[in-house]
Amino acid sequence: MNYAIVVKWDDQSYGFPAIDSKGEETFRVFVYDNGPDYIEDGTFRIIKGGLIGYSTEGGEIIIPPQYEGSWPFENGRALVSLKASKESDGEHWWWVDGDWFYIDKNGNRHENQEEEE
Repeated sequence: MNYAIVVKWDDQSYGFPAIDSKGEETFRVFVYDNGPDYIEDGTFRIIKGGLIGYSTEGGEIIIPPQYEGSWPFENGRALVSLKASKESDGEHWWWVDGDWFYIDKNGNRHENQEEEE
């Protein structure tokens, strides 16, 4: 593992920064279900600059943050959107609208989850 995840509390922010061996923040782990994103299919979602990307469980960024909406990888594919809006009921939020498509772990676009490479 090439990183550590820490919980950072202060008056301004709450998050899950991933830090390297020098103590530098490399990215923030996407918050899901009140905690850091789950590892699915060997990856988890990361946040940088308000956009979402993907890292391996070892901390290697495999897809730089570029999506406004994204779901975890499943069977080598993840559903993502370059533009997605959020709605909220005050406690929970979810994505609405957007141009959703699948990507593989190399970031290549696919029109459906089962498409052959």
